[in-house]
Amino acid sequence: MRAQIWGGAGLARGTQEGAAASEDGEDAARPPPPLLGVCLPPPLLISPLRERRRQPGAPSPFVSGAGEAPAAARGGRQPQTPPLPRGEALLPACPVLLPPPIALPPPASSRRCNSTRDPRARPTPRRLRAPLPSQLFGMDGKKCSVWMFLPLVLTLFTSAGLWIVYFIAVEDNNIIPLNVLDRKEGPQKPPYISIAGDAPPASCVFSQVMNMAAFLALVVAVLRFIQLKPKVLNPWLNVSGLVALCLASFGMTLLGNFQLSNDEEIHNVGTSLTFGFGTLACWIQSALTLKINLKNEGRKAGIPRVVLSAAITLCVVLYFILMSQKFHMHAARIQWGMVMCFLCYFGSFAVEFRHYRFEIICSEYQENFLSFSESLSEASEYQTDQV
Repeated sequence: MRAQIWGGAGLARGTQEGAAASEDGEDAARPPPPLLGVCLPPPLLISPLRERRRQPGAPSPFVSGAGEAPAAARGGRQPQTPPLPRGEALLPACPVLLPPPIALPPPASSRRCNSTRDPRARPTPRRLRAPLPSQLFGMDGKKCSVWMFLPLVLTLFTSAGLWIVYFIAVEDNNIIPLNVLDRKEGPQKPPYISIAGDAPPASCVFSQVMNMAAFLALVVAVLRFIQLKPKVLNPWLNVSGLVALCLASFGMTLLGNFQLSNDEEIHNVGTSLTFGFGTLACWIQSALTLKINLKNEGRKAGIPRVVLSAAITLCVVLYFILMSQKFHMHAARIQWGMVMCFLCYFGSFAVEFRHYRFEIICSEYQENFLSFSESLSEASEYQTDQV
């Protein structure tokens, strides 16, 4: 069955034309032109069994009073609608269905390129830019804090200073080089770090290096404590890490200021504090790293720290075992490897420090407490320095 679409305005126009044609004696129906852009309800589907056809000459139910007034004024005759062909139904006002948009053909330039392109030709490789070092590590140099360089300075400065002490001691024939397999008879001693920095001028460099390393390690420990303080739920673990790093830093000062030949007991106490509490601090910081997960980098920084902590623990155990068995050359190599692992561990704090900025605020001290209004009036007199 074929349905004829009538728009609201088109139906009124067709009614007026039908009335004029009936007055002139013409019964031909003129279909209304389609209207574009009319937003009306969706078309209704009428079943052929339930549709009711209007008889020719019956008034149209869709003609408003505005369309009836002129006809009544002319003679009182009701407007007639054109008869519908057999099998057709009159639908309510519905939108005109527009055809779907037609896809435009590609530009002539692209068709020309595609037509002249050889299908067997290989595509031109794109030029790849070498990634920046900051992009390799997922860091943006503009957004990184300057405090990230503090752990790196600690690692590089201390390692360079210790190796300078080692080469000075080797040049003075005070210790045996590390690459020698077995110890030979002679005045040279095993290449322990304490023995390398026992005699001047290496002892002077060793003392300065250990004092600076202890100070930088203490600063890193305090900043790490401040960084994790608002994040941890149980503060005892964070406090334990701070205390362990402080004791390890204090042991480093004992190592550098009391040489082995001058005061062996204090020197050994410093060695125990540095290696013992340093190992404990490494495990505590590894647990805090995995637990807190700063900036969703807990696994990236925590897993390497766990590996370094395990390596340090293994080196400490092997160091004391080899020393008790008089394998001094192997014990000295283990000691150097253990110290390098410690320094690498401290350098890993740059991963978290690059996201934070630490400030030191200095304000004038007042003995008497001021009210809120007085504090606001005198706020301009306070001087604040930020680092």
